[in-house]
Amino acid sequence: MTFGYYPWVTSGTVLVSFLVAFIPFAQSGTSALLINSLVRAGTTGTGFTYALTLLVAAYIIIGFVPDVLYSIQAYFEKHNYIRIVEKFQLLVLRKKAAIDIQAYENPAFLDLANKVNDSGVFTIVNLVTNQFSNIQNVVQVVVAFAILVAVSPLLCVAIIIGVIPKFVTQAKYGDNVWGIWNAEASVRRHYNDMRNHFEKTDWLIELKLFQNVGYFFDRIQAILEGFGAKQVKAEKAKLWWSLGSTLFLGIIVGGATLWIIARVVRGDMEIGTMLFVLASINSLQSALSGFFMSIARQQEWTRYAANILQLIDTKPILYRSPTPVILDPIKTPSIVFENVSFAYPNSERFAEGASARLILKDISLTINAGEKFALVGENGAGKTTFVKLLCRIYDPTEGRILIDGHDLREIDLESWNHMLGVLFQDYATYHMPVKEAIAIGRSDEPLSMDEVIASAQASESESFILQWKDAYDQMLGVEFEGGVDPSKGQNQRLAIARLLHRKAGVMILDEPTASVDAEAEMKIFERIESSTSDQTVILISHKFSTVRRADRICVFKDGGVEELGSHEELLAKGGVYAALFKMQAEDYK
Repeated sequence: MTFGYYPWVTSGTVLVSFLVAFIPFAQSGTSALLINSLVRAGTTGTGFTYALTLLVAAYIIIGFVPDVLYSIQAYFEKHNYIRIVEKFQLLVLRKKAAIDIQAYENPAFLDLANKVNDSGVFTIVNLVTNQFSNIQNVVQVVVAFAILVAVSPLLCVAIIIGVIPKFVTQAKYGDNVWGIWNAEASVRRHYNDMRNHFEKTDWLIELKLFQNVGYFFDRIQAILEGFGAKQVKAEKAKLWWSLGSTLFLGIIVGGATLWIIARVVRGDMEIGTMLFVLASINSLQSALSGFFMSIARQQEWTRYAANILQLIDTKPILYRSPTPVILDPIKTPSIVFENVSFAYPNSERFAEGASARLILKDISLTINAGEKFALVGENGAGKTTFVKLLCRIYDPTEGRILIDGHDLREIDLESWNHMLGVLFQDYATYHMPVKEAIAIGRSDEPLSMDEVIASAQASESESFILQWKDAYDQMLGVEFEGGVDPSKGQNQRLAIARLLHRKAGVMILDEPTASVDAEAEMKIFERIESSTSDQTVILISHKFSTVRRADRICVFKDGGVEELGSHEELLAKGGVYAALFKMQAEDYK
């Protein structure tokens, strides 16, 4: 995987891994030859021979060469690790952004996403980088095996048998841990959700004022203790298995050591050779243990990594046309809802065999290009769902939506998103300089301060921006040095500025001034009305003072269109809109 991006680093890592694998044998082999030569020199009195001098030189050189190789290996491994982490983090983030929003309302997908968040990309990174360690272990096993076979084939078989229990222990532990981790995905998601109440300032304030700290703390503690008890049980089982497998291997290695020493005592083996063979036994059991443990860990990591691969392999839910329509980016389109009905994919069913509950029912209406169109109705009447369908977060269950005569499902999503500017009730806040927080309304274009200022003025934001120390360069977010914490109303005005800066052909505003004072609200809508003459504006609001400005008003009731017309037409009709308007007007008296 890294080879295609950094071939020299990958090739270097493989080469150095091969060289490092030979270090133990080079060190023990040189020591063995030197000891045997010194024993013979002492016995025969030959003194320093040329061969002995070369051995001493080799012994000295091999003493510092490993440090050089280890340093190079460490650099290559760290380089690979950094780049692979970078690659997979970007890959996961890009995929999360590409996955249809509809998937994020599916509990099964949320469990998968939570598993990926909990494990991070490090399991799959470890899986990839561990291959270099496997190369080193395999080379050491082959070399040690070849050395020991020359001494005694049974010796090799005994060491292999001695190492197997360690492999079984790690594999069994990995199964236990994975089973706990995988089964508790939904519980951990609840834990993360509850923990957020201690980390988000607004939520923590409510938690304290409602005296719910103890309640939440007890629930979190119960989750942690339950999860921890299962993990401790797995760790305890691993401990006993590890002790048993270590004792078993120790008995076998001890027996092999006694057998080799006995050969030295009988005169069948030189002392230096004995040390070389003992070192080879240690290298074999160490390399085998490392290899088997690596395989066991990889088995565990593969399961965690499978979640990342499953996320990356998530298929689109929404239909993508093989020959999508590309919209004209500078032309405001007409919008037609044609017999549209919709039920959420996971919505409840009234009875066995019954159809899912329809949120929208047979909606047919047209929004003309450049029209100012308002949606009103009680909560749950279907207004926000209508907007979600228009944004193509979902596709209709029945009927179709036409954009300039093209079925929305046949239009390129990026082309349609370029046309949209949306401000939902739950809008994002950005921790960055003010000018950037406004300019990202259209981040695909160079930042223009003139346009940023114009958007800030139109949203009534400039009055408080200029009061901040750094004005348009002011950092947002008290979490960052020199940052400020805007009020809810200020954040909403900045969000409106960001929307206006986008200059979208179709602007959708869902309760855009809920946190804005009445005077600022009136000015904002006057600016929007005057600056969007060629743009379609779709407004959802419970405030009839703003709704009445629309060219037409659509009244939703129980998922259907109850009334449609201008403010004056609907008042004259004396229906639902007129009753709601008079009720609200009465509150202002």
